[in-house]
Amino acid sequence: MPNIRFSRTSTVDPKDLEANFKGLWDSEYLYFLIKIQDDKRFVVHAESEIERVYDLRIKELDGIELYFDNGIEEKKENTISYFRLTFGTDTISLQGRDSTTAGPFSKIKSFFSENETGYLYECKIPWNLLGVHPSNDEGIRFELNVIDNDGEVIMPGALAKKRNIKTWADKTKTNPAWDNSIYGRIIFDRN
Repeated sequence: MPNIRFSRTSTVDPKDLEANFKGLWDSEYLYFLIKIQDDKRFVVHAESEIERVYDLRIKELDGIELYFDNGIEEKKENTISYFRLTFGTDTISLQGRDSTTAGPFSKIKSFFSENETGYLYECKIPWNLLGVHPSNDEGIRFELNVIDNDGEVIMPGALAKKRNIKTWADKTKTNPAWDNSIYGRIIFDRN
């Protein structure tokens, strides 16, 4: 993942944050394997149910954000255009809330593991939740962001801020939640 969307420094040391990913597909699922090199992993565990549901700190933690432009003008109840895999948990956050414990979204599966230099994430996403299928489509517009927060606090009492964000397609440093024209395209190769 070659592009930097946000950084407090002009360059990003590969030991601090480097990311690679692969994608595969079959008739039922889209699969991703995402390898993150991160020398200082940052995770905060919610201490209460209220904090878990309402606290936005989950967006400040290390993690991976996947954005899909499925071309659906009106968002259907059981389709997704964004979800987040938060480091240190198997929780999948959809539009900022954990909505995957029951119902159709529970079919999104993810797994993470740590290693000496960082961590790996695997996930599989059912095509029907994306609103597309490779038998009907040539590809899908997509963006992937990797967020690295080393837990550095600017001033006492403040939450730690994001230190680096790397992107797959976007070179404009635009937030993909605001503008899907920056997405790249993944092609369904049948060979």
